[in-house]
Amino acid sequence: DYLLKSYYKTTSLIATSTKGVAIFSGADHSVTEQMYEYGKNLGLSFQVVDDILDFTQSAEQLGKPASSDLAKGNLTALVIFALEKEPKLRDIIESEFCETGSLDEAIELVK
Repeated sequence: DYLLKSYYKTTSLIATSTKGVAIFSGADHSVTEQMYEYGKNLGLSFQVVDDILDFTQSAEQLGKPASSDLAKGNLTALVIFALEKEPKLRDIIESEFCETGSLDEAIELVK
């Protein structure tokens, strides 16, 4: 689910762009497919780094609210890994952060 969401959100844009560059430069089919695979890996890497930055940087550094994905209920790579180690996190997320301070508690559990 995370990989598919990342594909549609970020990875497909980068993969298609790298393949397009290969096509427009006249590369053969094998190279264009390799460039597509390279773009997929680059795009997924970009998304994972973006997910990490969401928990390690300030809103000023990000240019958007920190931990905004978690606040929206988006399960990023870090949250998925944290869910395996912190069962309480699932309850907090499923409650949609209805209790005061629950978002901050969830952020700390992910970190």
